[in-house]
Amino acid sequence: MGKTRDRVDEVEENDAEVDVATILRQNDTDDPLTVLEVNLHGGTVATMSNLGQFENVRSVDLSCNRLAHMSGLENNGALRVLKLYSNRISKIAGLQRCTDLVGLYLQHNAITTLSCADLHLLKRLQTLRLDNNSITMLHKEDFTRASASDGGTGSALLHLDLSFNQLRSTAGLSGELKRLETLRVGHNLLDAIHVSGATARALRELDLSYNRVADLSPLRLCTRLESLNADGNRVASLSSLPRLRTLTTLSLARNQLTAVAPLVTAAPSLEVVDVSYNQLASEADVLSLCGLKRLAELSVQGNPVCAVPETLEKQIEQQQQQQQQQQECRSLAEQLVEGCAALETINDELTPAMAARAFNASLERPGSS
Repeated sequence: MGKTRDRVDEVEENDAEVDVATILRQNDTDDPLTVLEVNLHGGTVATMSNLGQFENVRSVDLSCNRLAHMSGLENNGALRVLKLYSNRISKIAGLQRCTDLVGLYLQHNAITTLSCADLHLLKRLQTLRLDNNSITMLHKEDFTRASASDGGTGSALLHLDLSFNQLRSTAGLSGELKRLETLRVGHNLLDAIHVSGATARALRELDLSYNRVADLSPLRLCTRLESLNADGNRVASLSSLPRLRTLTTLSLARNQLTAVAPLVTAAPSLEVVDVSYNQLASEADVLSLCGLKRLAELSVQGNPVCAVPETLEKQIEQQQQQQQQQQECRSLAEQLVEGCAALETINDELTPAMAARAFNASLERPGSS
């Protein structure tokens, strides 16, 4: 029994290092300098010290292992993609030589801060994933410690994911992220939107779902925004929504909205709208969305305008009112279909015109009877 335990301990200790033999075998080579990819996903690796033998490696995947730190990359200056997600890393470090990194994936770790002397050296970094960590604060210098003329991190970053953290503010992003197209900060503790300057003007997609945001007016600087997800916030009014001419997709489900008419003038290019599970009670207000000439998908379920009362004094009266409410909801849907020429789905169901088109297409397919 003791010898068996010793063998298990030996295996576990060996697994803690990057297995050079396995990597050479995967790449069908005996020369570490010819290895361009290392993939030891889902193992028990606890240190990257052996990676130094693969000086020309371009892609490293050590996700889902036991790494608690990022040391061991001193000889990997050719690295382009580094995947270390689902480990135990608490600090971003050890990237001094990895200045050619394009993608850095550190989601599902234990990182609490971005304060890192190395991060600003990643002048070519385009994708940075830090979702599902424990980050509480952002600092402007985290991304812009190097000046614009020096080409710091902010000059190349396209996609930044900070969702599922503990952020209370995004004020640190009000820097020179001039190319940032996608920003995900959903499922944090944000009370307000703090994105400005060149960062705001570059954004095309913003996800701030499931926070505590009530005011969307700071989006006025996001002049190129195409997609906005603000589900699960505290937005009660769209009266302060700025004009977003390029916005095509908007999700405001599970807020506190009582009216949606302002969307027609604020975002005339909308094609997809989800305002389900709010407080919309006016049929006329919902019908105003017919003014969105490009609207193709609309979700309004879960609002009082389509609600059926749960309790009534008498069962027969309840049934009658349910039938009436359901008929009114169907009538609203029919009016929406009639008024919105481009509408393809409502509440995730095909409109009659689209259903007929799909049926006709099935008849035209070879082999159909």
